Amino acid sequence: MPLSRNEILDIEARNENRKALRAKVSKASWAYDSFAWVETDTRPSKERSCILVRSRGWFDKLLRKHGTGLLDEGTTEGSRTHALQPAHDALYLEAALNDLIEDDIAKLLSEVRQFRSDLPPPPEEPKPRRQQRPKRPQSGRALPAGSRKGDKPIYDTEWEFREWFEDNLDRFRFKRVILSQEPCPDYVVKAQSGKVLRVEAELFANNFVAHRHDPAKVDRIVACFADEDKIQGVPVLAANDLREYNPTQARAQKVSGALTPIERRVLSVAMASGGIELSALSQQGFAGDLLMYRRVPPNIVEALRGKRVTDSLFQAFRPETRLFARRFHHVLLGAGLSDALCKALCRLQSRGLVALRPLSILAAMYDGALVHHDGWLPTEVSPTKKAYAEYLVNLRGRLTRRGTSKSNVQGMRGEKGSGVFSRHTRHLPRKSRTGVA
Repeated sequence: MPLSRNEILDIEARNENRKALRAKVSKASWAYDSFAWVETDTRPSKERSCILVRSRGWFDKLLRKHGTGLLDEGTTEGSRTHALQPAHDALYLEAALNDLIEDDIAKLLSEVRQFRSDLPPPPEEPKPRRQQRPKRPQSGRALPAGSRKGDKPIYDTEWEFREWFEDNLDRFRFKRVILSQEPCPDYVVKAQSGKVLRVEAELFANNFVAHRHDPAKVDRIVACFADEDKIQGVPVLAANDLREYNPTQARAQKVSGALTPIERRVLSVAMASGGIELSALSQQGFAGDLLMYRRVPPNIVEALRGKRVTDSLFQAFRPETRLFARRFHHVLLGAGLSDALCKALCRLQSRGLVALRPLSILAAMYDGALVHHDGWLPTEVSPTKKAYAEYLVNLRGRLTRRGTSKSNVQGMRGEKGSGVFSRHTRHLPRKSRTGVA
């Protein structure tokens, strides 16, 4: 139906109100940093309008601890114009967020279409696309021989890795495949030295034990991911290093002394957010090309065949993750991680300052993480009670030790690599060769 006179006047009035509010907003571009601190770059820094975006629960805890007048103290110092500027900016944001301007645009476009026959049809709503997973062929290879040569050797299934292995024999000093089969050993190969060797291929090297292979039948284990040099006396050749998240091992290797700069940065993000999904944490200046896995104990793998899983870490299993864990005895905790982040997490965990715990996939997506991997178990990096007892993070995201004097805090702020984020998140250098944590 054509717009009525009153509808057109209402749209015009709403637009005039938008322009009036917009005229009072700070005249500059706005920047957003990794601690959800929104700031305009106009005027001297002391007179800028800044907004801290946090959940309601975060502010409730702050007010219960410091009183309801904390956030309003000192806001009227100096020029009244500058003191009121944040209020003008906040009113505009409130109006903009509550303003259904899209509906007005849709009505106006509908009105125009009635008089124009040359306009294309409106775009359809985008449909979510499901990622296509490669399927194992009934016989032969999925890709022609040689097509995986030089590929990045990070795969999700054993048969994909086997195809990569067949195309990259020279990386393991093998000359050619004499025999390829399903029973152990998977291959009989001729080495460049002339020896004939029996080879078992695994996605994760320690699955050689889980699959109950006989070490007397195998001369070499070739794995996509491994952290062992030998398993049951059989030498291991790995395409990628594997450093699993192993809290038991981390507790045995106690770490003491002052926090390193990278540890301070990781802990400050985790404490400021109250916990953050691991893959989302990598986007806060810790991005890289590594994955972090956790081995699933055999008793848990057996429990996955039933309906109930008693280990709290694995109660959040998705069906795809459950199947991946049953096949490969590992789950993926995070992706896109830097080498420095993986090492810092292990040290922080051994200090008792952070812990990893499972999340629902909706909570992970709220943090901005979605990993397209069948073995992904959404995992949160959560600060412990010990972390809150020993450290605090102020409103600007700075990590300080409780009881630290003001002079020491200022010294820590000026310290190189103190863990304070710059306005532009810094990305750590990636490893020179492919690695998987």
